[in-house]
Amino acid sequence: MVSRLIGLLLKEKTRILALVAVSFACAGVQGMRLSRNEKTWDLVEFRISPLEASQIPAERRLIVDVSPTGPSGGAHAASRLSEDDWDGQVRGLLEQWSPASSMILISSASAPDAGIRMRERLIRDLQIPNVYVLDGGWEAWNENLSRR
Repeated sequence: MVSRLIGLLLKEKTRILALVAVSFACAGVQGMRLSRNEKTWDLVEFRISPLEASQIPAERRLIVDVSPTGPSGGAHAASRLSEDDWDGQVRGLLEQWSPASSMILISSASAPDAGIRMRERLIRDLQIPNVYVLDGGWEAWNENLSRR
């Protein structure tokens, strides 16, 4: 199943990039754009503020807890992904993800590099282009939710 999904993702890369561009435009995410270098498409910006993330419709965003010390997001996280159990968790993540979704990785503010490492691996290993790291971690996300 996973290898089939990865194969499909690789074959449909151009269509996925088009969907990503449309999802950025429709979601109103500011400061996000795709940039073409010689051989690949790269996200110019990968950090997203809690306000920008909350403006993406809930059905088009996948919140992923990447806290290295264990689950921190409670009910707000749709999925969990860690470096220690990548193989065991990535399958469930792919079952929840769709090319039209934006994946928001959230760690604790004290471990922001966990999100950056997970983002790099998702893009490199699975060719998932629309992955963001939330600025401020779970603390900023929960604060943003409490203001609404």
